Amino acid sequence: MKPQKASLLACFIFIASLLIAAPQANAEKGKSCPPDKELCAQMIRQGKEAYWRGKYVEAKAYFRRAIQADPESEQAWQAYDLSSINALGQKVERNMSLIQLDPSARKAVKQSVEQGGAPQPEPETEKKEEGSGSTGFTIIQDEGC
Repeated sequence: MKPQKASLLACFIFIASLLIAAPQANAEKGKSCPPDKELCAQMIRQGKEAYWRGKYVEAKAYFRRAIQADPESEQAWQAYDLSSINALGQKVERNMSLIQLDPSARKAVKQSVEQGGAPQPEPETEKKEEGSGSTGFTIIQDEGC
């Protein structure tokens, strides 16, 4: 019986220590580091230089570091957004197959342009697989926010 009491007491002490330590750990998580405004400004400057040289991916990396240094910096967020959009545009320019239309859609666009009207979508003739929910659009790489 004594070993059972000892193990029960050890379990009780372990659970009590977890209950005491958990609020302290949560309190430490709530405290964030103060924003480093100087590092943020430096990263924004370097990012702007890369941006004006046309190196949008490099600029995006600098702006991301600026946001990490100061998450409240509106200038860093705006610059990051702008460089992200331009980096994506640069990627599309290099690989036009990312936006090429399929032949039937290309034909419809060409006809409507010749007629001077807006392109009309063609009715779908293919049967979609039931339950698949596929739209033909695939996300290759999602970077997140």
